[in-house]
Amino acid sequence: MQEIVVHCGLYRKSNAESEKKWNSSLYFASDHLYLVAFLVCHGHNILRTTCIGRRVSFEFVETPELCADVAGFMADATVPARRFSFEVLKLKRTLGWSALK
Repeated sequence: MQEIVVHCGLYRKSNAESEKKWNSSLYFASDHLYLVAFLVCHGHNILRTTCIGRRVSFEFVETPELCADVAGFMADATVPARRFSFEVLKLKRTLGWSALK
């Protein structure tokens, strides 16, 4: 049986299989494409994606820096526009979305 504890977007997987793969670390998951692009622009690496139906969630290792960058995103922090737009484009291509008009 798998138990997932959710708190402010952070969760810990606790079944035996997850313990081997994830070492009981905390992870941040988001399906907000622009937040994910913002985090990538700030140097955070996407560990994996998960799908539930058509929704794709991107997972990151939770660190104090990541939490600060999520808070910054919510408080209108900025990143270079060109870099952000290219990250959004790469994420859309990763998801298999065709060119959006």
